[in-house]
Amino acid sequence: MQCYSLAENLSKEGVHVTVLTGRSKEVGIETVNPLLKVVRMPYLDYPPRSVWFQLQNLRTILGYLMDQDVVHILEPRDSLILSHLLKRLEKPLVMSIHEVPRKTLEAIVRNNAISSWSMGDLAYQVLEYPLDNLAFRSSLRNADHIITFGLQTMLAIKETLQGRNLEVSLIHNGINFDEFKTEAKSQTKSPLVIFCGRLYLLKGVLHLIKAFSLVTKEIPTAELELFGDGPLKRKIQRLISELNLEEKVLLRGFVPHSHLIHEIQRADLMAHPSFIETGPFLAGLEAMACKRPLVGFNLPFMREFVHDGRNGLLVQTGNVDELAEKIVLLLSNPELCHKLGENAYEYVKNNHNWDILVHEYIRLYDDTVSRGKR
Repeated sequence: MQCYSLAENLSKEGVHVTVLTGRSKEVGIETVNPLLKVVRMPYLDYPPRSVWFQLQNLRTILGYLMDQDVVHILEPRDSLILSHLLKRLEKPLVMSIHEVPRKTLEAIVRNNAISSWSMGDLAYQVLEYPLDNLAFRSSLRNADHIITFGLQTMLAIKETLQGRNLEVSLIHNGINFDEFKTEAKSQTKSPLVIFCGRLYLLKGVLHLIKAFSLVTKEIPTAELELFGDGPLKRKIQRLISELNLEEKVLLRGFVPHSHLIHEIQRADLMAHPSFIETGPFLAGLEAMACKRPLVGFNLPFMREFVHDGRNGLLVQTGNVDELAEKIVLLLSNPELCHKLGENAYEYVKNNHNWDILVHEYIRLYDDTVSRGKR
């Protein structure tokens, strides 16, 4: 979604953009508008997918990249092969980095008992760690400019660089505000909490379900809807059953983005007790754009955009009882929930608006190209 929004907003500002992506049986080209086209290519749908994508389509990809003034790769894994080639060809390369693998692994080990890990979490976080770390360090070696979306991630990247000369910029995630209608929630519906994200340990979903079992004791009509999928799904289903929450906690899976926005608008608030994020994450910003407050753990990435008691509520990290208390506070106090939601909307509109952020990307691209010509 971040890639599409960036490409679309760049084209609105007169920039010619070609997006190279996968999930197609054969090479296909979609012309979105006169300045934006999307090229979809096939790949072997088996881990590590990003490596197969580069290997299978290398000639096609290079053919497109050679015609560009600057190349922007939005995921380190997608650059493992390409970044080395682009470096040799002296093609300006901008890289987006969403996480520092070492920090992510530390967060999951520190905050979750081994007994709560699923096999998918083990594969995703531990077995794939060497590949993720290799791609991360390859990006740092070969990129001309690094972009990240949160302050803590930027500081971790600079710590890894250990003084090496590489430009690192912070540009937060953005929102297209023409996609949002800030309709009020119907007062006739049951109190509703929503979660959106990948179902794995780092998102804190197990903590949220345990907290919600306490919420229902205070507000028996309250409901929790979980949107997303992932390796923790079976453990989540078992926990829901153990806590007798089958009628209160619903797994909704993936839904189209426009549908997800509608679902957020149905809710009173979004709970997102994640243990680590790049920075202000898209689902949270979208909730704020819908005038819905966030409740999450009091961690540095959350404090970058959630101001406790003003546009959302923060909870002691890992504290299930306090998480339940803050959710109950908002569900039982519509005036406070509305006030925080209004403040959330004003904050995100002023600080995470694509109409403003796109110009930061254009300036960065211009600077990268100019430095390459010197």
